Amino acid sequence: MNYRFPKQFIWGSATAAYQVEGNNVNSDFWAEEHAEGSPYKDKSGDTIDHYSLYKKDIELMAKLGFKAYRFSIEWARIEPAKGHFSVSAVQHYKDVLETCHAYGLTPVVALHHFSSPQWLMRIGGWSNPDIPELYAHYCEVVMKELGHLIPYVLTMNEVNLPVMLKEIFSKIGFVPPVGIDRESWVAPKWRQSAATLCGADPSQYFTFHMISDEKAIKLMKEAHKQSRAAIKKIHPETKWAFRWHFRISILFLVVNG
Repeated sequence: MNYRFPKQFIWGSATAAYQVEGNNVNSDFWAEEHAEGSPYKDKSGDTIDHYSLYKKDIELMAKLGFKAYRFSIEWARIEPAKGHFSVSAVQHYKDVLETCHAYGLTPVVALHHFSSPQWLMRIGGWSNPDIPELYAHYCEVVMKELGHLIPYVLTMNEVNLPVMLKEIFSKIGFVPPVGIDRESWVAPKWRQSAATLCGADPSQYFTFHMISDEKAIKLMKEAHKQSRAAIKKIHPETKWAFRWHFRISILFLVVNG
């Protein structure tokens, strides 16, 4: 049987910043990896060093015939401290985007792919009532500096994944965050240790992959709406979306409009 894709279908490759860049030391995931009793057996470290090798990697994508590259920008690099935006990090992602265009790859940029800055954990993470404004401000900075190079943008990646996992594991009496097995999750004090490494109290520690209760979901929806508004205000021509996890159907909708 032959399958024919529409002519407008774009073949591409995808990565997540934390998974491929390496040394995202200001991210909450870095703290979780290095926490006492961490459930992450393998530390990210240098990963594949895409942060340094992006030009060679993008060239390889082009040689393979890809026409698009979906990657994420690491919030913890752009805003390593609350209200402080890194000029060098912005320039790095500008270089990545320009390299994509130079090799004929359409950039599809996710502004958030699970990992968040450690400073956010010190003020309540994604449960903080101010998270919509904080996140929208970060998106605004990115779009002001880089939006002219971004034709497609995702406000967030797989927004329904924490809800999906909660639904799955609650049936067996176990509710872990993303990518963690039962034995590791019940390891003593690792979450407290991760919070400490972020400079946060455990009661403040609330990462993106913990968004599964009604209050946090409402805040996340509002963060999406405000970031979308910032994107459209700065670059109305940019096409936007957010990404769902589709392996298991879950009723979770943010209205486009």
